[in-house]
Amino acid sequence: MKRQIREWIENLAKAVLERSRLTMILATLLAEQRNRAIRHRVEANLLASGEYGDEIQQGPFRGLSYPPNEDWAAARFQKVIGFYEIELQAPIEQLIAEKRPYTDIIIAGAAEGYYTVGLSHHFPQAAIHSFEIQAHRREFLERFAKLNQLNDRVTNYGYCDPQALNQLKIGKRPLVVCDVEGYEEILMDPKAVTWLTRADIILELHDNFVPGIQTLIRSRFGDSHEIERFSENGVPYNQFPLLNKLLMSEILALTASERVCIQNWFIMHTKNAENTTT
Repeated sequence: MKRQIREWIENLAKAVLERSRLTMILATLLAEQRNRAIRHRVEANLLASGEYGDEIQQGPFRGLSYPPNEDWAAARFQKVIGFYEIELQAPIEQLIAEKRPYTDIIIAGAAEGYYTVGLSHHFPQAAIHSFEIQAHRREFLERFAKLNQLNDRVTNYGYCDPQALNQLKIGKRPLVVCDVEGYEEILMDPKAVTWLTRADIILELHDNFVPGIQTLIRSRFGDSHEIERFSENGVPYNQFPLLNKLLMSEILALTASERVCIQNWFIMHTKNAENTTT
């Protein structure tokens, strides 16, 4: 009898917990839909007023033209206004200021081409190898590059794996930008892709998909690279005058992250860089 009561209580607790989880998931989905509705309305108003257009306003890629608003792109507002992945802006601007002589820039997980086109603009000497598995995003990237007269600089590829990276003819000084939703566990392996030891690497980490990925990457690259971690810490509203004209509910909707946890990145500078001339 006691065993049956215990089992009944345990099953009831599981049912309550499961219902609570489902309620939280539903609440999260509803909040995301509400934020998207607010974003759509505010972006339309700002577009009509001329305060939000097709030119990137701030950040390392300021001045580049973005495809029209009717062409859907992830995080378009954040990229055009200039606070997309703001934590990476200072280290990227440092690379640009130092005019590092990159021979190749490899973007794994290019999406609509924000980093592909931006880095192509700032490093005209580099060959650009851009990997994106989704065809509609590659098409957007091509329009983005053409809009900025950079389409002849970019070579687009689909699926990226170690074999694809090894097939590239990489020069002495590569830069890698990697955002592959957890596949970095396979892709960012210097035993599988040996030229990674001489590459500078900007790596988006996906701890939620691959627990322990930070420790794994440090174990692989600790001897060959100086590694610095950057973590998502929010948008400094006061740096973006346009946000000061909005209600806080609108600001939160426009700047809210839809990531499932705090985002981390590694900026990894190779210790094995060879001097090159361009």
